[in-house]
Amino acid sequence: FYSERYLSVRTTLLLSRLIDRFNQEIPPVDMEGGADGKGFFAEFGVEQIRQNFPDTAYWQGQLTTDANGRAAVSITLPDNLTTWRMDVRAVTLDTKVGQATADIVSSRPLRLQPQTPRFFVVGDQTQLGALLVNTTGADIEASATLAASGATLLDAAVQRVVVPANGEAYVTWDAAITGLERVDLLFQVEGGGYSDASAPPMATLPGSGLPVYRYEVRETVGASGQLTSAGAVVESIGLPVFPEWEISQAQVTVSIAPSLAAAMTDGLTYLEHFPYECTEQTVSRFLPNMLTARALREAGLSDPELEAHLQAQATLAMQRLYSRQRSDGGWAWWDYGPSDTLVSAYVVLGLVEARDAGYAVSEDALNKGRSYLQRNTRNLGLQQGRARNNREAFLVYTLARAGEPWPHLVTGLYNRRDALDIYGRAFLLQAIYLMDAEDPRLETLAADLISQAIVSATGVHWAEEAPDYWNWNTDTRTTAIVLAALAKIQPDSPLTANAARWLMAHRTSGHWQGTQETAWALMGLTEFMVASGELEAGYAYEVALNGALIGGGEANAQTLRDALTLQVDVADLFTDELNRLAIGRSEGGGNLYYTAHLEAAIPVAEVEALSRGIAVSRRYFRADDPHAPITQIAQGETFLARLTIVAPRALHYVIVEDYLPAGLEAVDSSLRTSQRAGAPARYDWDRYLVEGWGWWFFDRVELRDEKVVLSTGFLPAGSYEYVYLVRAAAPGVYQVIPPTAWELYFPEVYGRGEGSLFVVESR
Repeated sequence: FYSERYLSVRTTLLLSRLIDRFNQEIPPVDMEGGADGKGFFAEFGVEQIRQNFPDTAYWQGQLTTDANGRAAVSITLPDNLTTWRMDVRAVTLDTKVGQATADIVSSRPLRLQPQTPRFFVVGDQTQLGALLVNTTGADIEASATLAASGATLLDAAVQRVVVPANGEAYVTWDAAITGLERVDLLFQVEGGGYSDASAPPMATLPGSGLPVYRYEVRETVGASGQLTSAGAVVESIGLPVFPEWEISQAQVTVSIAPSLAAAMTDGLTYLEHFPYECTEQTVSRFLPNMLTARALREAGLSDPELEAHLQAQATLAMQRLYSRQRSDGGWAWWDYGPSDTLVSAYVVLGLVEARDAGYAVSEDALNKGRSYLQRNTRNLGLQQGRARNNREAFLVYTLARAGEPWPHLVTGLYNRRDALDIYGRAFLLQAIYLMDAEDPRLETLAADLISQAIVSATGVHWAEEAPDYWNWNTDTRTTAIVLAALAKIQPDSPLTANAARWLMAHRTSGHWQGTQETAWALMGLTEFMVASGELEAGYAYEVALNGALIGGGEANAQTLRDALTLQVDVADLFTDELNRLAIGRSEGGGNLYYTAHLEAAIPVAEVEALSRGIAVSRRYFRADDPHAPITQIAQGETFLARLTIVAPRALHYVIVEDYLPAGLEAVDSSLRTSQRAGAPARYDWDRYLVEGWGWWFFDRVELRDEKVVLSTGFLPAGSYEYVYLVRAAAPGVYQVIPPTAWELYFPEVYGRGEGSLFVVESR
């Protein structure tokens, strides 16, 4: 029962690792829903369509037997036609143990197994297939049919074939991908009195659809501003022009917000749907939302729907944070690795704000996190310098916010405040304010901040001498943190109002650059909203495009959280002259905030590789010739993808996305069950990894359906190569979206490779 083991002690609770699954409420999927929601499958009149393909058919963690040690369960098998293995483990009170397995085969006399890629790119040419399996003792003359939405079949929809007794046959259809968002497929087979129908087992969209991505680069430009009194503003919008290409995918989106509470909605949504879930982003998803909800609640404008949504969001985030807490009480950037003082302080701040907002928070987790910070105030993981001092200021502020101020650390930082960046001094100011709102040192720190304000036509902001890469800081984040500090001690200062105006004017698509900028901007604006009494508005507004009225409304207590969003399609825009967007408002209390952005889809063929502080490229090679790039290969072969990343300077918190051709699948070579055929020999593989120097810096790798994602907290200046295995799964001609790389908290540092075509040849 127990194998021989070394003397050791390790304590863990499995439930803490699995609790996410218990707290996650998965909405029921409408299995009949198609691309337009009207039911793609409903029109075919098929009695039963197999489309529920889970990995696990049944799970029961605890089952009590009768006195003879016997128990029975009833299982409805899902739609997978496969061999299910039932695995049972048993133990008695006196530690008699045992286990057993039994195989259950789920099959049909005549069945089909669809063969499709996991996703597509618009314009792909692909081969869709179906394996027909006959388990009877006689040949079957079968008709295989494929129905498609979002794909144009280039072969006859009905294929006739003889499936031999106890044998197999394979049928194919060539298709062109035309759908802009999804492809829906229905495979059917009939013959010998038997039939089967199935959706693609690879489908991931509701309604069993396959996602479709665009072979293009999305470019967004925009403008934003505010109207604090009666008047109007005009913005000019010009469409991009390229030789021999007519823009067909473009849209202007205008958002009007009658208060900051409404204007911040897009930023909150951006954080909630951010595509990665490191520990920092887990906190950023709920922390600003929680502060906004509390501010509205205290102003008598509580939104029950927002509160209910936030409760579910916060509960899930808390459980994820508990499961990621390290044994020393801290947290890492991802869910493994050593604890990090910056990440841990941010988590503790989030837990404290959640607790004070009335949410259930584990005091044990909070106390352990607080103790970790207290033990590491002098062991911050950074060398001496401004970055180290700034981090210490954030820890001091977090501990003060958690009710555990450290006056001697505060005094030490205050005495060497000239060694702090502007945002570090703002954190120090807030820490002192939490200790004593009448402390005379507050005036000195406030004077320091005010003297470094930069006044411009778009408001007031603060700029550091250099970005603090180690602590996720940018000038926008500095401005937000200073705004929060000044809003506490000088709420009536014109600087705070103009700092809020600057932040609102420097958004893109309703949010700021990255999760940290967005989170702190939202928190700073919430502090200003509470301090300024901005939630008392009353005026009318209108929006016009090229002289035609396209929308308007009233700002009052009932509509303060209701943003107006207007969208204008490219067909309604001038292509040969500037478009004029006018926004106006009447007299009355409150501010009007607006954003207008043009999003245009530019084909990859019209753009070149781009390097703004980081360069990235991708090539494919055969395992036996790692020096000759290839653009085509036979179906079933395994080969190599090589990513090259060049960092002219040291980079922090880097994300690299390498998009796959639709017919290829990344192979997780760390799994013992992964395909080995076509992979290089072990010796050659080791040598090749050495040639691909620097791959070990990427401490997290995600193999997703459509891309491989690499991330690292720190990448020194230099050239790096990351090599991974790919397998050619489905024949076709596929468009390869360019790889991209950027610093997560400094997204202006960005690189993009070139797009290409890749051919998978049919065997």
